[in-house]
Amino acid sequence: MDNYRLKNLSDDELKRKINQLRALIWAAVGLIIALEVFLLATGRSNVLLVVLLFPLTPFILRSNKYYREYRKRKGEL
Repeated sequence: MDNYRLKNLSDDELKRKINQLRALIWAAVGLIIALEVFLLATGRSNVLLVVLLFPLTPFILRSNKYYREYRKRKGEL
């Protein structure tokens, strides 16, 4: 989302987007941890954890961008 559209979001919409991204990130991390535990329990390689974290990077960066904008609006930054 470009900066123009980001600045035009209401506070509630911005909070909702932040919460959606956080839920998505934590669900993905939980799934990765569950897969990692399964692989360790079955004696397979544990490289999967590192490989699956890389696709989450854009979501984490976007969540940070939204949260930074939210804090600016609240006067914390």
